[in-house]
Amino acid sequence: MLDMNAAIKAEAETQVTRTFTGGGATQRYDSTSTTSQMRSIEYTVGLSVGLTSEFCLEVGGSGVSGGVEMKMRQEYGKGETSSNATTNTVAYKLNDPDGYDVIAVKVGADPVFGTYTFTLDSAASQTSCKWEGGFKLDQPSISVGTPGNTSMTVNEVPLDGTAIFPLVMCNNSDTTRFYYLKPNVITNLNSADLEIFGGDLPIDGVGVYVELIGGQCITASLLLKQPEDSPDVVDFDNISLYFYTLCEEAYPPFQREYVTISAHFGEGNIGSYCTPVSAEGSAQGDYVDGVQLADIDNTGTGGLGGATYNNYSAQFSTPLSRNAQKVITITPGSRPGSSVAVDRLRPQWHFRWR
Repeated sequence: MLDMNAAIKAEAETQVTRTFTGGGATQRYDSTSTTSQMRSIEYTVGLSVGLTSEFCLEVGGSGVSGGVEMKMRQEYGKGETSSNATTNTVAYKLNDPDGYDVIAVKVGADPVFGTYTFTLDSAASQTSCKWEGGFKLDQPSISVGTPGNTSMTVNEVPLDGTAIFPLVMCNNSDTTRFYYLKPNVITNLNSADLEIFGGDLPIDGVGVYVELIGGQCITASLLLKQPEDSPDVVDFDNISLYFYTLCEEAYPPFQREYVTISAHFGEGNIGSYCTPVSAEGSAQGDYVDGVQLADIDNTGTGGLGGATYNNYSAQFSTPLSRNAQKVITITPGSRPGSSVAVDRLRPQWHFRWR
């Protein structure tokens, strides 16, 4: 049945193209046509014993001992003679609620059922979100740092300072459109404070409203700060921001784009540390043999043939106050002239060879 419907639409000749603008009055039309072709649908009907008895069906003249299957055929449209051709008058109306949409519909004559087919003329149509075909009126794009870049990380931001992310927001459509900028709340796990256009970027609601004319791009600085109630939080990784059209879309393609930002606060904080990889490991005496800091006293734990990297954070820890001076003592391995450096001044400190 579906294949026949597709074939009828493909064979239907376009009678007229109806073009209308969304948001206006409903357009009503009626047309009269005469069937000129014939199509048939064949199908099988199965009847149970009870039904065959009610319909007085017999098999071999001796009644029915089981179910019966009957092959049936239904014909539509014009037959072998013109006497059974039918004439139909069909009324239809065209309407779209979005005032920016322009819809061009090819109206074709259905030669079998005497009705009409409707096909969108994509080349002559334009639709907004939800996109229904034709030219896409909503074409938001967003970059961070430089045009085309979708991620950016700022390291070693001064404590209590501000990480700055230049956002490039564009409207790639040819007409004025209205977009929104919003963070994905589930990615802002450490509750970074976000600001743009001189105000907060809210995590709830639809976000910040941005109006752009056709082809326009603007650059605005997104500011990321540590939360006032959690000044010891220094890492904010992979926060997603999306620039989108406000409409209800159950399925893709969604009219939205994403960028991802990360910020790490504190001198030496680059957000990650390197795990050294060596073919010989510590065989040449390249290792840390001890770390002493306040309550931490972890000495004599290195050695030739030891592991490339060890994490002792579960065994050793000590509280430190911001801006308070403390002395740290690091004992290098047995290799002459060796030295070490601190990778991260954070809740966990990591040491590597220089």
